[in-house]
Amino acid sequence: MIAVDAKAAKESLVTVCSTLGMRLDTRIVKEKMTARNGCMALCGTPWTQSFFETVRYLSEQEQERYCVFKSVELLYLLCTEVSESNGSLSGSGCPVSHSLLEVKAYIQTHLSDKLTIAFLCKQFSLSPTFLKEGFRRTYGMPIHSFLVQQRLRRAQELICTTRMPIQQIAQAVGYEGMSQFNAAFKREYGMTPGQYRKMSETATPRPF
Repeated sequence: MIAVDAKAAKESLVTVCSTLGMRLDTRIVKEKMTARNGCMALCGTPWTQSFFETVRYLSEQEQERYCVFKSVELLYLLCTEVSESNGSLSGSGCPVSHSLLEVKAYIQTHLSDKLTIAFLCKQFSLSPTFLKEGFRRTYGMPIHSFLVQQRLRRAQELICTTRMPIQQIAQAVGYEGMSQFNAAFKREYGMTPGQYRKMSETATPRPF
């Protein structure tokens, strides 16, 4: 369970969101919590699986930073108005195929694997056309772009919250070569992974 003092956390939250370029409508979270008698539970989701797979390998100090980072991420997810579960609508207004939900979840929990269209089609018994076109319509981007996005976000997370060597992080998110990883990371964040780590280490800690 994670409890956050909203008033004490406000300044830190604004700073984090500004740094990450995020906008949060906490009104949505309040409405969701009110509808559920003040509490919510996530169980068996890609988010919870990823969290517990990572946190057990971290030191106590790294766990603290990781939990802060994941708390902000969780708040962002809770601020999303549209749920993908139970066949609800995607951001594009189209019903989300259960098979595409499975593909998305698989990608998010297997970022270190070599994921190709051919492999995913075989894994989920889908045609290449359905997978590529369906994924793009449902999630608003090509499946390859989504994979790159998720890998880089995961890399950013590990850079900020762990002391793992950059090369090990690159391998953990599916990059075999450092040059390819460095180039992709710089395109996304405007600096190399090493520069990003130095920036995160020199940032002034704030109570959260």
